[in-house]
Amino acid sequence: MEIRRWNPTGDGVKTDKGKILKVSWDGSADSYNVAKLEELFQEFGKVEDIVIKTRKSRSKGSAIVVMGSKEAALSPVSLPFII
Repeated sequence: MEIRRWNPTGDGVKTDKGKILKVSWDGSADSYNVAKLEELFQEFGKVEDIVIKTRKSRSKGSAIVVMGSKEAALSPVSLPFII
């Protein structure tokens, strides 16, 4: 699993960019669901929202995870996170 800070662009709903993580993994989007991702990321702090992106490609899945604070978003980025 790869976890990195996400830098969105656009004029949508304003969310503190420092709280957003982009998560990707090998395998289909079906490999993880919202409940499983929330369970994994709650270890680092409050999880506000998770959106799993669906694609036609079955080789990689991805999601956006919004943490409750910038500090909580920094924790998983700084660790090797292999599941």
